[in-house]
Amino acid sequence: MSKPVQQENPKATMGDVVRITCYRRTEVRTRKEAMMFYLEGALCSEGSEQERYMNILRQLFLGYMECNDLVYA
Repeated sequence: MSKPVQQENPKATMGDVVRITCYRRTEVRTRKEAMMFYLEGALCSEGSEQERYMNILRQLFLGYMECNDLVYA
């Protein structure tokens, strides 16, 4: 199975609306709100749950408009 290709957006702003899929549930938030939420989640969790939150947080920092919690080996 190949990885989905996602493009970075170098002009992403904190006010952008992003779509996030985590634990098979999709939600829409502003980038800033999502970054704050997933940072807190990563700091308050451990193991695979923390890895999922960190993956979403990484994608948000890179400017992705659609983020997910999938971890690829």
